[in-house]
Amino acid sequence: MAVPSHHTVTIPNLRRPVIREEKDPLSPVRDGLPSVPFTGTAMLQGSLGLGKTTAMVELVTLLDQGHSIDKIFYFSPTAQLDGKAKLLIEGGHRYEIETFEDLTVANWSACVDQTKAVLQKWRDYKRLAKIWRRFEAAHFNPDRLAFDEALELYERDFQPPEPLYPHGMTPSFLFLFDDLIGNAILCRPNPRGDFAKWWLMSRHLKTSILVCSQVFQGGLSKQLRANCNVFVLLANNSLLGFS
Repeated sequence: MAVPSHHTVTIPNLRRPVIREEKDPLSPVRDGLPSVPFTGTAMLQGSLGLGKTTAMVELVTLLDQGHSIDKIFYFSPTAQLDGKAKLLIEGGHRYEIETFEDLTVANWSACVDQTKAVLQKWRDYKRLAKIWRRFEAAHFNPDRLAFDEALELYERDFQPPEPLYPHGMTPSFLFLFDDLIGNAILCRPNPRGDFAKWWLMSRHLKTSILVCSQVFQGGLSKQLRANCNVFVLLANNSLLGFS
């Protein structure tokens, strides 16, 4: 496995002096190290034609190369129409992906329920793995285990649990919202309820969020933007006068 990196060049007397010049060669990483899930909330904003979709595809591709995403939930009315965005959907990736043409309470809730079910399965696996390690330490003698532990191993025919997510330490998910400005759920001026609570708690659910938008002001509410820890801001008139 290798981790991509970049280097920059500084040009004086420019409004934005730091410009990425090119990709550095891949830095080797020792095989067998677990990947760290990408758990953050990011906003990628820029006017039409400035490379917003290209940046989105590159970011997700880098995360996939680092085995940092297991499943993507992609909400966008234009995903199937944009040739660049389709690169995320078509095969050749490690992650699974589901696409939706709109963001509704029903389809968003179903996706969140999926993540919760996977996380519960992961917790069950960790618990069984802990019992199995104690079983090994007891030289495979069930009489040296607690009754509940021995009973659970008996129900599994004393077989070790199958490892989950061998490339990473935990399952990880990415909710990708693109071209949804004006959506009643995502762009509500005063977000509240289950969606707002999920947004604030997303990193605790091993869930990352990436919002791609052509506007900054008038898009995500201030409350949701305050929980973003990454901003990629390209030129846009909605940034004028914003501090």
